[in-house]
Amino acid sequence: MFAYLDPILIFPYRVFENPMAGFLAGTFILCLWCVIVGDISARLVCRINRAYYQRLKQETVDMHDLSVKALLCKDKESYKACNKEANDAFGRYFFAQVAAGASVLWPVALGMGWMQTRFQDVGFPMIFPFSLIFGESAKYPLIFIMCYILCRMLFNAVPGSRQ
Repeated sequence: MFAYLDPILIFPYRVFENPMAGFLAGTFILCLWCVIVGDISARLVCRINRAYYQRLKQETVDMHDLSVKALLCKDKESYKACNKEANDAFGRYFFAQVAAGASVLWPVALGMGWMQTRFQDVGFPMIFPFSLIFGESAKYPLIFIMCYILCRMLFNAVPGSRQ
């Protein structure tokens, strides 16, 4: 798969003649693509599973309401049973939302996997204060992660990019 994507992914790295500028610009563009593809996939997952999420949310609310009614009627057994069902429904809803949120990250694994094939042995010397934290040189994962966080922040700051 990387062989087919390589000409597209490497293009932004070759725009600048300066290797460092090309690497930073290319990595920034790759991260931006990862953010956009991840956001599109998360929106698709949410749209496809919308009815399921609504059903889980409604089940949580319904069982909570029943447990409150049982509590008001001082029916301890019914309260415990309904509250347990409400907690189970909430757990299913919560972890379904977590799974949907994780769908944002799959392009990151592909992007870093492709970068490993191209930049595994490339390192950039670090200046004094940063060398104490990150070591003598920065490899592609550190730069990719920093660019990805920056792209994610910029993407979320654009009006209309979040729902």
